[in-house]
Amino acid sequence: MRQSPDCLVRVLTAALTASPFLCGTAQADTLSGIGVNAAAEYSSNPFFLNGKDLSAVRAQLTVSPFVEERTARSSLRVAGNATVSAYSRRYDESIDLSTQVDYRNTLTRQLSVRAGVALSSTVGSIYNLSNIFAPVVNPGVAPQIIDITVLGTQDRSTQASGSAGVSYIINDKNTLSLDYSGSVLRYPSANARSEYSTVQQTLSYSRTINSRTSAGASVGVTKINYFGGPIGDARIIAPSINGSTRVSSRWTVSGSIGVSLSRVDLGVVRLNSQNLSGSLNACRNDARTTFCLNAGRSTSASAFDGLRTSTSIGANYSYRLSARDTFSASGGYSRSAAPSRLVSTVETIDYLSGNASWTRRLSDRMSGYVSAGFSQSAFQGTRRSVTASIGINYGFGNR
Repeated sequence: MRQSPDCLVRVLTAALTASPFLCGTAQADTLSGIGVNAAAEYSSNPFFLNGKDLSAVRAQLTVSPFVEERTARSSLRVAGNATVSAYSRRYDESIDLSTQVDYRNTLTRQLSVRAGVALSSTVGSIYNLSNIFAPVVNPGVAPQIIDITVLGTQDRSTQASGSAGVSYIINDKNTLSLDYSGSVLRYPSANARSEYSTVQQTLSYSRTINSRTSAGASVGVTKINYFGGPIGDARIIAPSINGSTRVSSRWTVSGSIGVSLSRVDLGVVRLNSQNLSGSLNACRNDARTTFCLNAGRSTSASAFDGLRTSTSIGANYSYRLSARDTFSASGGYSRSAAPSRLVSTVETIDYLSGNASWTRRLSDRMSGYVSAGFSQSAFQGTRRSVTASIGINYGFGNR
């Protein structure tokens, strides 16, 4: 539990040092900065465990450096995150590390490419669910909803992922894209978590109908390989149609609808299932208010008991009280279910959470906040957690 993933430290240091030379040209603009967050939090159950007397106060320090180079056609961004957490009682201190590299280049007026790499090593899981009900970024691709089966563990997990894609603008209205991605998830000391790798290929088409509306279609093929154990490898084919429209000057709606066709190989037999998939985002923005209602459903790999179908619905709200003060709230409900009763021994897992915070900008570089929240999971018994935190953020450089 106290192990420190030194390899990620070396990767992050090397990446941040080397990045200014990777796209270096005379016309390149370089941005760099470091964000620092210091916080104290009370939690009635920091790791969402079963049992009694689980409360503790957590002191946390997070450092988030980044370097970015931009030219007229390309950008390269290298970012990192290091979080040190210490607890008043019961739990050992922990170090969470992550780094991300993102590259984009417009080769010609019609052709653009992109690529990315991410590495992470974290202890526990409940803090990784802060964005579980955030809007889906790309409505044209089947959403990858956060895996709620990772709740209730203090084990360290390590994950590596990479992606590459190309987009071709056929004409003023039509665009074709091809994307590849892969990931590996490991739990070095876990006994009850499943380790796996995934490889995905997605072909998508988008057409601009008018200045407000676009529509398209996509098909993704995912192969999942579980490492050891009785869990069968799987394949998922997910075709969908999608679209987005600006309903008014304040409202934008986007979404997709499709089906996930999954097959699990158990050696002797192969189990097939069909499940509805899709996403929906409805967002309102004006001078002081932002509100988003979002929902998603997809079938994907999970760290518990194999392939699962996740359904999520949530809302995010932000209101600017004054030039310095902002109130925000978020919450939602998520369910993870086996795509077929024959695939998993646990049929459903439920997760419910809510959070509210107040942020005050103290200067151009500094802000403070207070927040409170709750969460509840119905998985191997009912688990609950209530949290209250106070913290401060400071930015150096271009951040």
